[in-house]
Amino acid sequence: MAINNRREFLIKTGKYTLAGLSVISFGYLLNACEQNESPIKTEGPQSFDLTEYEPLMQVGGVSYIFLKDIPDPLIVIRKSEDSFLVYSSVCSHQGCNVDVPAPGSDIMVCPCHFAKYNVHDGSVAEKPNDGTNIKGLKKFVSKFDSNTNVLEVMM
Repeated sequence: MAINNRREFLIKTGKYTLAGLSVISFGYLLNACEQNESPIKTEGPQSFDLTEYEPLMQVGGVSYIFLKDIPDPLIVIRKSEDSFLVYSSVCSHQGCNVDVPAPGSDIMVCPCHFAKYNVHDGSVAEKPNDGTNIKGLKKFVSKFDSNTNVLEVMM
């Protein structure tokens, strides 16, 4: 009889441990989704050559940029000869990639829920059509070297 009780104890303990670990893991997953955090973390600056992105060769140009080890593109906007705006393309509502702004537009639109973001600072210009409160797009600091035509993005 003692063996059966021990077996039942071990089975129940295993089930409860597995259930507890599942709840904790699910909690971390929900928290990451809620904050739009990518499981891939990249530290330090990343660089790219502007000649690889034709639209960025002129002032007012806009392009998606794909950097190594980052799953979603960045939105890069050339404001002047040596000034750029760099944003995460990930909408803070449900993680869709925001469209690059149309030429001359001050707005970037999420195609999934029609949230609108300000081109000049990444702030929320209009909430999603379901009224959810959202955060602005994440903005990155960048540094341009006009001698090499390389833009460095601080991650």
